[in-house]
Amino acid sequence: MSESRTAEPLGHRQKTPPSRDADPSFVRHSNRLQVRNSIEKHNLLLCVEKSRISPPLRHAASATNNAHRLLGIRRVLGILDVVPHRRCAAIALCLVGFHCYAAPRPDSFQKSMQPFFVKNCYACHNDKLTSGGLNLKAFQTTQSVLDDREHWETVVEKLKAGAMPPKGVPRPDPAQVALVTKWFENEFAQADRHIKPDPGRVTARRLNRVEYDNTIRDLFGVNFKPADDFPADDYGYGFDNIGDVLSLSPVLMEKYLAAAEKIAKAAIFADPLPKATVQRFRNEDRKKEEFELKRSLTFEADYEFRAGVAGRREPQDIVMSVDSKRVKTCPLSMDPDKPRICDLQVHLAPGEHAVTAMLIRDESVMSTLPPPRPTPPGVVKKPPPPAPNPTIDYIETRGPYKPSPPPLSDSEKRIFACGHARGQHTPECSRMDVAGIARLAYRRPVTLEEVDALVRFVDPVPHRARPQPRRSDRAASCDGSRIGFAAVLFSVEQHARRGSAALGRAGQAAPAGDVGG
Repeated sequence: MSESRTAEPLGHRQKTPPSRDADPSFVRHSNRLQVRNSIEKHNLLLCVEKSRISPPLRHAASATNNAHRLLGIRRVLGILDVVPHRRCAAIALCLVGFHCYAAPRPDSFQKSMQPFFVKNCYACHNDKLTSGGLNLKAFQTTQSVLDDREHWETVVEKLKAGAMPPKGVPRPDPAQVALVTKWFENEFAQADRHIKPDPGRVTARRLNRVEYDNTIRDLFGVNFKPADDFPADDYGYGFDNIGDVLSLSPVLMEKYLAAAEKIAKAAIFADPLPKATVQRFRNEDRKKEEFELKRSLTFEADYEFRAGVAGRREPQDIVMSVDSKRVKTCPLSMDPDKPRICDLQVHLAPGEHAVTAMLIRDESVMSTLPPPRPTPPGVVKKPPPPAPNPTIDYIETRGPYKPSPPPLSDSEKRIFACGHARGQHTPECSRMDVAGIARLAYRRPVTLEEVDALVRFVDPVPHRARPQPRRSDRAASCDGSRIGFAAVLFSVEQHARRGSAALGRAGQAAPAGDVGG
């Protein structure tokens, strides 16, 4: 609203503006501003104070009414709309928002359930008369009911069974009982959904002997069973793979350590080249005319085999065979002062070999033998006991002579993921090797901290710019690899039985029946 003025002729207007002190319109305008500021301040404070004491559910309507009241006062006083009334209402609502709060929702137990118990139960279960040791009047909220759930579950069961209220007391409507029991069931179910589950005690599940042997076989490809030296597994309910029954005794821990060293030694070659030794193997079955000796050779080298004969002397030959191939035939001497032996020298590669010695009768020599001497007449001579039949008595092995280092075995190819030669480890390859075997042995991904702890046992050879590392360096590197992988095998994680089977190379799973985990 603007103030109206009387029009004056243009000629009578002053050419220079009057001073502010002498201009009555400027004074009236300043007075209006002061009044306006005072009124707005008063009404805004009134809005805020009113919002504090007004009910929470009506705080928005109260703020709007205060804003309109302020607008009416301003219009009566003739104050110009310097601040629009919409902005005033918005400011009032914002100020009210800082001081309002959400009213607590009425408890569902008080609203829905308590009237039922007041009518049917509080007469016998109150502060003074606690029938059955139960004071239902003490429960006023849903949370108090959930805190004493055991008693309220009994109350619900009795309501369902019709045992409460007791006989002789007016009984509630079955529909009301159904609503009450349904309310409790829903509250209990909702509380159960928010309860943190308790998994209980975690059982330390270790591998039994069969599972341990199969796991080692799948990991390294070794052909022996280290668990044969372990104590017998405990049985429970007819089974030997129940975690609660399988114990971990100090004796078993010592066996685990010894087995880890044996496995690492069999899987990784780190020993110096052996010297020649002599071993004699006796024939336990003397009824057969041949004796087969099977030997697993680690090194490519020259070997000597000697076969000896026992029993009566007869014209016979010894036939020496290697891997079912006849190599040498030795005629036996009939001279009692000469030994009946046959020597064989052969160059063999690493692996399984069978050496056979067999006796063959020489018929050509038998025809040239003189007949036995006749007994003189009148002389009674007791014949001597017959000598035992000739047979192979033993096979003696000697070697290896001039051995060569063995090639990488299948187990070493699985362990050394970098594909480097034996003894030429680098720090990067050692970490990769240990991490790969640990992941397969633990049957889960390994952390950097676990790999760092295991790599400390390996102590790889530092990189040197030379064509070939020294023999001492190669031996130390392989020994470190043995210790590192023995630490993997001895760790608790390797002995624990998990839900998945032990993995073979390239992520292939071992048969579930073999591992049993």
